[in-house]
Amino acid sequence: MVVEVPRILFLMPKDIYKNWPIQNDFSRRFNRIPSVTYPLLAALSDGFECDIFDGLVRPISLERYCELIRRYQVVCINCVSSAVALNTEVNIRLIKRLAPGIKIVLGGQHATFFSQEWLSKGADFVVRGEAEIAFPKLLRAIRDNAGYEAVAGLSYTLDHGRKTFHNPDQEFIADLDQSPMPRWDKLDFKPYDLECGSGGYTATLETARGCRHNCNFCVSGAMWQRTQRYKSIPRVLAEIKALYGLGVREIFIADDNFGSDASRVMSIFDAVLRSGLKINFKSFLRADVAVKNPDLLSAAARAGLKEVFIGFESLNEQDLKLFAKGYSTETVGQYQNVYKELQARNIAVHGLFLLGYPGQKELRHPYRLYQYVRKICDVGMFADYQPNIGLVRSHSTYNIGETVFKTGNMFYYDRTLVPFTINGQRPRNRSGFMNLLSLFPLLNIDHFLKRTPRGWILRRIYKSLVQSIAFEVDLKMVRCLLIRIWPFMSVDKKLQLLWEQYAGDRQVGLLLKKANPN
Repeated sequence: MVVEVPRILFLMPKDIYKNWPIQNDFSRRFNRIPSVTYPLLAALSDGFECDIFDGLVRPISLERYCELIRRYQVVCINCVSSAVALNTEVNIRLIKRLAPGIKIVLGGQHATFFSQEWLSKGADFVVRGEAEIAFPKLLRAIRDNAGYEAVAGLSYTLDHGRKTFHNPDQEFIADLDQSPMPRWDKLDFKPYDLECGSGGYTATLETARGCRHNCNFCVSGAMWQRTQRYKSIPRVLAEIKALYGLGVREIFIADDNFGSDASRVMSIFDAVLRSGLKINFKSFLRADVAVKNPDLLSAAARAGLKEVFIGFESLNEQDLKLFAKGYSTETVGQYQNVYKELQARNIAVHGLFLLGYPGQKELRHPYRLYQYVRKICDVGMFADYQPNIGLVRSHSTYNIGETVFKTGNMFYYDRTLVPFTINGQRPRNRSGFMNLLSLFPLLNIDHFLKRTPRGWILRRIYKSLVQSIAFEVDLKMVRCLLIRIWPFMSVDKKLQLLWEQYAGDRQVGLLLKKANPN
């Protein structure tokens, strides 16, 4: 008996749900960086025909998009956050209406913690946690239409969604060097270019996985159970060389806690220097790591580090304690020095900040806050505080110390809709206003024209803003904006209306009609 081998599509969904004027996942638009997840999954798909398509960076009509999807029997989607949940759901409903026989596999942090909800929304399988062990077993089970119960870490439905199963969790792989080399050859690199003058493509590198910190706004600690595992230096260098051979000259290091082992990171950069490879690097970096390890900054700059994303979160020590950030008083007092040290090495700084926690004194004087933020980073990026979805559930009440959280629908995220209260107060949305303030440097033509890391950042942001605001607007997007800002309506009601505008049966039917005009 010949078993048909299904064709697999690793899909970054087309942005059907557009949150005008600024998308929820706007950062992905000006940082055009491909995820390492799909090349890794492709490497785990030995014996299966697979392709990768990124609907976010590849312009495609809805008709051609549907034609593409119909060619495959399995569609795999990585859903990493609540910011992309509604768009992911719209795509799932569209695919199921387009071709009910297609099997949809979800993975990622959001899918891991909302596995039951995703099964109810049309996913056939959810791979919880990491994929190295579970995913190849799942593909064989799909091919044979049997054996799902043996796949640890799998949630799935049978009998057309009428039966739901959640297998026991799988253990983490002990040695990340056993993870296969990502199949970057499966990816078309042409759309990925950070325009940093390197003359090459952009890719992502994972040198470690996990985080030992327990910040209560971040899902990483819960996802990886506060563990961190590392790839060996030879393995990391081998991946860098492989990417270089494919024309990559800009690498984003995706580690959640990059620099936690300073001596190891210095060894990585020393290996890059000895190799003679000319590459621009970008990475996350904790401020306390920069304070304690100035030699690390020098080694990183020599090896090609050009941009860092630092989670300052707040300028107030009390806020940082509430966030469980783990920064000491010494670290907060050194913010300006950290920036000066990075500036001296020509490394641009994206400063990440949280707003909306009741009692934040900074918000009483937003312009004063902006003026100080300019002293510690090149571009401030503000987000509203949201409790860690790995620890809380929708429609629940829980405590962090003396603080009482009462949550609404935590499945979706919209920067204008806060789905929880803190000590009976609904946090005020201020991130939009602060992000507008932080764009003032765009008006400085001197910085805008310079071919420096700061100039690259500003030009990318400007280009992405123009595309988002000026060229992607339609009547539905304006209508949804009015729903989000309407003052006399509950958050849950607004979310329901937004869902109906994009994911309701009537709207999905209209999408199908638009995709098949004949």
